Parts: sequence; C-alpha cells; structure tokens
Amino acid sequence: MHSNFTVSVIIPVYNAEKYIKRAIESVLIQKEVGELILVEDGSTDDSLNICLLAGKLDGRIIVLRHVNGKNKGVSVSRNLGIEKAIHPIIAFLDADDYYLPNRFNTACYCFVTDRSIDGIYEPIALHTDPSDIKPFSVGRNVSYECLFKSLSPIGFDGWFHCDGLTVKKTAFQKSGLFDEGLKTSEDTLLWLKLAASCKLVSGSRSRAVAIRESISGSLSADKIQVDKDQVFMLYKLLSWLNKSGLKVYVCK
Repeated sequence: MHSNFTVSVIIPVYNAEKYIKRAIESVLIQKEVGELILVEDGSTDDSLNICLLAGKLDGRIIVLRHVNGKNKGVSVSRNLGIEKAIHPIIAFLDADDYYLPNRFNTACYCFVTDRSIDGIYEPIALHTDPSDIKPFSVGRNVSYECLFKSLSPIGFDGWFHCDGLTVKKTAFQKSGLFDEGLKTSEDTLLWLKLAASCKLVSGSRSRAVAIRESISGSLSADKIQVDKDQVFMLYKLLSWLNKSGLKVYVCK
C-alpha cells in the first residue's frame, strides 16, 4: 500500500441485518482501508446492534447515526459519511453488496502514477442469481474529456455504480454532494456532475471489484418513481451546469 493512499469507505445501513456483516468483512480485508464509516439510517431490524458490535471488534469502524435515530435516506447518509471521513480517498459500498479481494489495487496504482486524477471507476458484477453474474460498467474506453457526454442518460455508453468508484474527497468541492431531494437517480446526478467537473478515468476494465446483489422490492425497482426522478434529475443537472459555468467537451 502506498503511504498516500488510504481510503474511507462509506456504507449507508438500513434494514440490512441479512447482509451487512458480509459487506463489513469484505471492506476490512482491503489493506488500503483506513476507516469504515457505517451510517445507520434508522433501521427497524437488528442492523444497529450488528454495526455497534463490529465497531467494538475493529477500531477502523466508525458508526454514525442521524439525530434521534431517524431514517434520512441514502443521500443524507452518504453525505454525512463524506463530511466525517478523515482520509483523502473515498469509496462507497451498498450494505447488501460486497467488495472482491484486492478491490483497490488498480485505483491505488492510477492515483499514485497520475496525481491529476480525481477519481477512478471500475466494473462491478451484477448478481441476480447463482448462475447469472453480469459485468456492469461504462461500455467502452472513454477519455475523461468525453465521459460526461458518454454516460447515460446523456450518452449511450452506460454508467458506473457507486461500488466501483474511488474518488478523492476534494472532488466533491467541485461537484457538490449527493442531492438529498431525489429518492432515486441521486447517484446518476452526482456521477454526471463529477464527470463534468473532474478528471475521472477508467481503472481495470476486465476485472470486477465488487458484487452487487439484485434485491427484489428495492426502491430502484419502482419504475414510475425512477422515471419521475430521472426527469427531475436532468432538470437539476441543467440548472447546475448553467450556474457553474462549466464548458463540457463536444466529443464524437
């Protein structure tokens, strides 16, 4: 591990008692992890107790809660984690997903060899059933200047998932944090803002760094809500671009 590459991993935790232990263990085996921030988001199951017990067993684990133990949602929870993180590099993991071994090997190499990079995105594997694992990331090699206009729904090259993103904390000073007014598409909005304002590059394109579980009944499966939020997200993106004065590259 390079001495300047230490990661704060942020996991929002809501009713994840079946999965959170696996997620925690997958983070703690990564040698680059300086701290794991568990933001317990008002769960009604045993998630809080699992998080607190894990914190007693490993000093790298920080357990945060919202005021009065309220449920605030994934955006507020991730933003709290970003604000409290003490290491220069941020990574995310959903509570029902898990990292694969050597999660940060390529990201560390990229950051150390090119200090102008703000973030690295890498593939994850989508796991819908034991016999069906599909890769999930940007569909082709895209230069960072063209990334904004290549990402869906602006372009046609797909998008990356938060489990596969490794980003400098300073990048959020350019893009802002997760939008707390969106129920879905909040991650897509932030990735587009990061792509427009920062230098994001692809890491490994052939090796997945995490496994994403497909959980039935999740909010992202509500197509009506997703469609509404995507329209609202695009409106917010346009407003942000107008206010920021950023000029995005015209790429063919």
